[in-house]
Amino acid sequence: MSPGDRTRNQIDFILVQQRYRNVIQFSKAIPGADCGTDHNPVACRMKVKSKILRKAKAVPKFQLDTLRKTML
Repeated sequence: MSPGDRTRNQIDFILVQQRYRNVIQFSKAIPGADCGTDHNPVACRMKVKSKILRKAKAVPKFQLDTLRKTML
């Protein structure tokens, strides 16, 4: 708000990295929050997909006892 309550401007932003710009679905300012300043808190809805982590295939370990017996 400007002094004298003549004009109002929306100056609050949500900052995200450039690679996450497409996950923001909806954002809005929440007026009337008691935060001690003339700024309004901003909330957003994000659609985030989590990746499925796959386990690495188990590497077969050598059977040292069998190898020792065959070498003797």
